[in-house]
Amino acid sequence: MTGTVEGSATYPSADREVEHELLRRALAGERLTRVLDVGCGRGEMSPTVLERAREYIGIDTDRSRIERAQQAFQGSGKNRAFLIANSNHLPFTSGSFSAVILIRVYHRVADPSGALREVLRVLEPGGRVILMVRPKPSPFTLLRDLWTRVSTSGAIHPLSFARAERLEVRPAREIGFVETLGGTRRRLGESGFDSVTELGHGFEDLPVFRRLPSRFWVRMASLLPKKLISPSVLIVATRKGLP
Repeated sequence: MTGTVEGSATYPSADREVEHELLRRALAGERLTRVLDVGCGRGEMSPTVLERAREYIGIDTDRSRIERAQQAFQGSGKNRAFLIANSNHLPFTSGSFSAVILIRVYHRVADPSGALREVLRVLEPGGRVILMVRPKPSPFTLLRDLWTRVSTSGAIHPLSFARAERLEVRPAREIGFVETLGGTRRRLGESGFDSVTELGHGFEDLPVFRRLPSRFWVRMASLLPKKLISPSVLIVATRKGLP
């Protein structure tokens, strides 16, 4: 597990409702065989995945989360399993999954390019990766800039408008780095993916907006311009090669 900071976190149920609906859209189409959930936490996404797939496998670096997931879904059937593993060393054979998802995890992976190469390896040709990213500039990074200024009484760290595509964020409780959407697209292309689709969302994370119904945010996710507005974006990319 050395060198990884990945792992999912617990978020308000309204946030999860939006993510579940967007994940349904990302998994839509022909019924999938096996889906891998990297940084699965307590397995919250597994019911939605199993609406679209025959088998779900969740992995996480946190033993306590895996144990809680196993307890929560004990006796639910043999098509759901939870294992301790990390994204840079996936314990699966090549081409063994139809899709791999990384929800609220990608920005916490210590080696994102290495993780994407591993994801590519375990995907079948034409398989898809679904990952949530926190792009910059965005309201999220703007708010983080402001919070840094207020909480430290120091200079604002210009995450939103710095020229670098990728920036480490240290210290951090829930985020390890931010990068531009263009940087993420290039990283996906260099790792062997194409056919990128983006579903913008994330405003439901902001406390001032949490009273609005989740169906509103699901609708807005397809309408709002993604590059400059969405605090987070769900990206769908396919492994190069015919299925």
